[in-house]
Amino acid sequence: MSSPKSVAAAAVDAARVDAAMATNRIAAQDLRWLDPRQEPLELAGFAWFDSDRTYRRLPLQPPQPLPPSVDSLANCTAGGTIRLRTDSPILMLRVELPGPARMVHMAPTGEAGFDVYIGEPGAERFAGVTKFDSAADTYEVTLMSGSRQLRDVTFNFPLYQAVRRVEVGLVSNAEVLAPTPRIDEPPLLFYGTSITQGGCASRPGMAYPAILSRKLKRVCLNLGFSGNGRGEPEVAEALATIDSCRMFILDYDANCPSAEHLRQTIPVFVEILRRRHEEVPILVISRIPTAGEFGNPASLAKRLERMLAQKEAVEAVQQGGDPAIQFLDGSLLMGEDHDECTVDGSHPTDLGFSRMAEGILPTVQQMLGD
Repeated sequence: MSSPKSVAAAAVDAARVDAAMATNRIAAQDLRWLDPRQEPLELAGFAWFDSDRTYRRLPLQPPQPLPPSVDSLANCTAGGTIRLRTDSPILMLRVELPGPARMVHMAPTGEAGFDVYIGEPGAERFAGVTKFDSAADTYEVTLMSGSRQLRDVTFNFPLYQAVRRVEVGLVSNAEVLAPTPRIDEPPLLFYGTSITQGGCASRPGMAYPAILSRKLKRVCLNLGFSGNGRGEPEVAEALATIDSCRMFILDYDANCPSAEHLRQTIPVFVEILRRRHEEVPILVISRIPTAGEFGNPASLAKRLERMLAQKEAVEAVQQGGDPAIQFLDGSLLMGEDHDECTVDGSHPTDLGFSRMAEGILPTVQQMLGD
């Protein structure tokens, strides 16, 4: 039988014996570092950046004080992107966070890392991720090293961390151009829970709003607030201040205490949005199933009760003269083996997020007229 000391040693040797498990090596090159806030780089995903100049998902000065937890989670950078077009064979990032990765059931690469995609809108392919020391609050890593050719590059911001500073590293003589434009329309705004925010994707590009952004060739704003998507009117007031929006997707069932809460909050939330966005399509999505429902009929009945409450609330709004709102049953998004699509029974893996995106896509395309 192995001693405790030998078992512990075996547990920490993976990076030594398998280079693929180690942190990214820093490229030994003559580099220049670019600020994503400066042209020709394109920064997206932060709707109030022009006024607040910070990587934050809600305005610093909302119309009404936000719930404290929502205000804090707004500093997480889920949904943010940096885009450019370059022929640099090396892509690096230099990042400063407010603290190290801490989550117990989510990969540090998703919580506090960036990933990178290469290709024009609609044809992006994953190319690398920041593998870094999760105990550190700064890192400088190479995401990709390849051939020299002009291509579109998209970096996705961390899902569950704030970002104090980020710089893009390219070889010093690389060409840097504005990225190929996405569809020139206002962004789609996703409001919801930890599932919307991206818990527990292995990396940022696998959160379902990010997947839909690539498929739709559009900017998608991620306004998921882990454990705190409850449809408060103060949050609706803040979202409504966005200058323009092509579509609102409301996916906050999972954090609500009851079906009655949903019946009461959906009409109010929609009415607040309608004050400034009278004809913008709104999609309400009920929560995905949980693994616990298999052995707990009461849990299944509760979810179905909440699903029906949302469906009826949307129908009431439609009958009140608003045809630009629809309901989508989240029960249908991940298939019969939905339990195999989660980390902990409720939060999706990358497989779960991929299925969610595929299930939501046709309804969103129909409502957008794509």
